[in-house]
Amino acid sequence: MMKNKTSPDAHSEDSNALEGVVAIITYYNEENGYSVIQLEPYGAEEERGLITITGNFPELAPEEYIKINGQWTSHPKHGEQFSVTQLERIMPDTIDGVERFLASGLIKGIGPSIAHNIIETFGDDTLRVLDEEPHRLKEVPDIGKKRAQTMAEAWREHMHVRDIMVFLYQYGITTNLAMKIYKQ
Repeated sequence: MMKNKTSPDAHSEDSNALEGVVAIITYYNEENGYSVIQLEPYGAEEERGLITITGNFPELAPEEYIKINGQWTSHPKHGEQFSVTQLERIMPDTIDGVERFLASGLIKGIGPSIAHNIIETFGDDTLRVLDEEPHRLKEVPDIGKKRAQTMAEAWREHMHVRDIMVFLYQYGITTNLAMKIYKQ
């Protein structure tokens, strides 16, 4: 799942790509999106444990799945880090992953118990329902019409931001500049 062109120990200036799940958000600056995050990587890098990533990108939440491009650097005080130049949010591809993603708090109104109820109600069809039929959220236990509406709006906003960032990335725009464009 993960692509890595060079060994991180080489501190190469070449671009690398990693995929993983956000484990810990150490720091986030709301004004410019600068973040320091602990990433739990997939693939060959899993053995390394948590990787510190830094850069300017939209606010992330724990348990969110991301794909990043950038370079390995060595910070004099904080050691080895992955400096992100491009970030893409990716949707998890397992039921457990979808549940953890929904429970992360990224989508307003959805916490761990509601995420579990949504998964129990829609199963493998959860992401499709959220994308195409969000009005069906009111079928989930403990979700009324008003709460379903709030969650559907939060889901649409989340997807809207993701779509804008993906659109800008395809034209070579860095995450930092894409954030500035989005905020404008």
